[in-house]
Amino acid sequence: MILETKKIDFISIGIIVLLIVFGYLFFIKDGWATLSVLKEQEAVLSENVSAQNEMAIEMERIGDEINDIQKNLELFDRQLPKEKRIHDFLVEIDNLAQKNKVQLEGITPGNMQKGALYRKLPISIKAVSGFRDFYTFLFQLENIPRITMTEGLSVTRFSKDKSCTIELNLAVFVGSA
Repeated sequence: MILETKKIDFISIGIIVLLIVFGYLFFIKDGWATLSVLKEQEAVLSENVSAQNEMAIEMERIGDEINDIQKNLELFDRQLPKEKRIHDFLVEIDNLAQKNKVQLEGITPGNMQKGALYRKLPISIKAVSGFRDFYTFLFQLENIPRITMTEGLSVTRFSKDKSCTIELNLAVFVGSA
């Protein structure tokens, strides 16, 4: 009887071990495989989320660049006015001359020269002034918010009264119509 009990115990233990192995093979092994697949999917999703975050950051950077470009275009538009604003520029030259004690004898606009993206208007200025006053006038003229270029300058000094005759060839650039 004791032998039969031991035999039954061994058979029972064998059945239990067999059930554990069988359960592992059918249930736990599939669970590990499913867990492995889920971890791979999690990694892919994490990469996608990271890529979307990077794209959002890049989109924000591009938006900032677009805003900077728009600001630069507005500044450029102020510096390169339309042709109808040439009169304002000539008045500005006259005001600068008066402010700096430069006596203008003439401001003569030349013929408009066409370029691909702009037009160039040559302007001849004749004036009489002291050299320091003229230098201040020229410095302020070059620093006004317009795209200008000094193309020629002739200064003749009178010895008796320390004044100068000035001939200045200036070009102002305007936007193409």
